[in-house]
Amino acid sequence: MGPQLGRPADTTVSQSLSSLHRRSYHDRSSIHGADDPASAAPEIVPALRRRVQQLQEQNEKLEQGKRALERELEQQSQAHASKTERLWWEIRQMEGTLQRKESDAKQLQGQLREQKTKCEVERQRADELQRAVDSSAGQVQEEVQLKAQIETLQQHIRDQKTSAEARLLEVERQANARLLEVERQANADKLRLETTVEELEKRLQEQLEQERTRVPRQGSQRNCSHGDIHSSMESAMPHLRWLMEAYERGNSCSESFLDPTPAIQVATPGEDLSNRLNEQRSAFDQERAQLLQHASDAARTQQDVSRRQLMEREAVLTCPISLELFEDPVVTECCGKTFSSDAWSQARRRSLFCGFCRSPNASVHANRDVAKLVELHRAERSVLGLPDLPPPSPATATTGANSTASSTTSTSRSGSHRERHSTTRQSRHRAHRSERVHERSEVPHHRHSTRTDSETVSTAMQSREARRHSRTPSAAATPRLSARELLARASDYYRRLSVNEVDYLQAFDRQVDESARRRRRALRRDFVPSTLDSSSDTD
Repeated sequence: MGPQLGRPADTTVSQSLSSLHRRSYHDRSSIHGADDPASAAPEIVPALRRRVQQLQEQNEKLEQGKRALERELEQQSQAHASKTERLWWEIRQMEGTLQRKESDAKQLQGQLREQKTKCEVERQRADELQRAVDSSAGQVQEEVQLKAQIETLQQHIRDQKTSAEARLLEVERQANARLLEVERQANADKLRLETTVEELEKRLQEQLEQERTRVPRQGSQRNCSHGDIHSSMESAMPHLRWLMEAYERGNSCSESFLDPTPAIQVATPGEDLSNRLNEQRSAFDQERAQLLQHASDAARTQQDVSRRQLMEREAVLTCPISLELFEDPVVTECCGKTFSSDAWSQARRRSLFCGFCRSPNASVHANRDVAKLVELHRAERSVLGLPDLPPPSPATATTGANSTASSTTSTSRSGSHRERHSTTRQSRHRAHRSERVHERSEVPHHRHSTRTDSETVSTAMQSREARRHSRTPSAAATPRLSARELLARASDYYRRLSVNEVDYLQAFDRQVDESARRRRRALRRDFVPSTLDSSSDTD
């Protein structure tokens, strides 16, 4: 566009130049064509001058017009260049927009293809569903028939449930009646035992009064008193045997309560209470053994940790000279090391240098904090059941002082010897402690007393005899107190026997109630599935 815009200015300049040349040529021709150049010279020169001046003015005007045209041409070219750049920039933007539009169009085409495939899949699925619906028209009638059958089965189940509940109520009523009968029998036996025990206590009290009146009269004759005591014991033995027989009869009666009688079997059909009790006992014993094992493991672990901490603390609280726990600990001012006062004094007699940093003329002062720590350490050892450490011996202190005064190498050897000695002592204490824990874990846990009557009587007699010996002022009163203690032991034993019988009857009542409740729950669980199974079998 630049050359096209500059053409009019060039044509104007060329036309003006051509007209100027034509005029100059015409003037020259007019000058040469004159007849008398001499006469015409004065007239031509001013005319030529004027003409030249005009031509110069025209040339200047033409130059100015040319410069103006050049400036205009330059402005037009700059505007054309800026317009071209702007057009190219717009073209590039339009190309980018076109590319984006093409990519969007491609994406839309892909989405359209996907939608088309989905529509085809949905159409195929709809066709399949339509075919399935058409084919399941015959199944609707079968579903209606099945629903009718299910309703009839549910009605049958409800009828069986009501009959089962009625039977369950009847069984519970029979069980409650049987339990009431057992309770009445237990109360009657309890009253009978109480009356028997009261009678026995009265007889024992009478015998005790007789012995009290008889023994003071025979206090002067010691040998005769022994014979009377033996005779009183022989006279009391039939009563004791009779009491033992009564106790055995009570035990047999209680065992008959525990036996699965037909009446209890009616209350709990298909269950054996004794087997359940044995299973519960075995499960309890197993659980107790596991708990004891866990407790022993935890105790052993805790003891190991405590011993390890004690060993570490003992290594810190041990004097490097005496190789024992600090006794009246003192701390040096030169290096701050702690020693026992006696060991430090003995070491200072042989060397004036510090046993740790080898500083000359080291001074010390008491370390009360370390002394309190040592006291706490000893108290902790006593709480854990470990033996107290022996006090430091002079020979040990002297040996430690000599080794400290000799060299630091001997101090390290003594430290290793101390560690070995402490490790051996701790391992020995650990072994004793684990043995005690193991012995405790092996002790059986008696939920019910399994001792015989004779063992119970002998144990009661031994305990009362031990208490009597602790209260006996002299050996002269021993024969007179032994008969009294015999009667007291017998009365105490039968009093405890009556209490044990009451506790046993109460425990038996609780056990019967619990077994009845468990049986009722089991019957509820058993009857409902059995009715369901029977209904399914009949169908």
